[in-house]
Amino acid sequence: MRKWQESEVIAFIEYFKAQAPDLYVKYLQHEIELRDKKLRGVDEDELWFDGDLWWDIKRLAYKRMPELEALDASELVSAACRYAKAHLI
Repeated sequence: MRKWQESEVIAFIEYFKAQAPDLYVKYLQHEIELRDKKLRGVDEDELWFDGDLWWDIKRLAYKRMPELEALDASELVSAACRYAKAHLI
């Protein structure tokens, strides 16, 4: 599995914002909702990431880099989510 460099993750986030701004806003709102739920101490069963949103972001990764292996695309999306949580939300 590929280890994504921070610069690559940031480049993907910039691509994400430019190519799918509505999806990007939806993603940020979803992350904020999950963070708020976690802070309120809701049950872990309510803290699942939206699967449809995940696949939409993953399809965007494939659009940007069609040669990506499935695990590498998943890791890129995960890395982008981790970066967003740490730096954007």
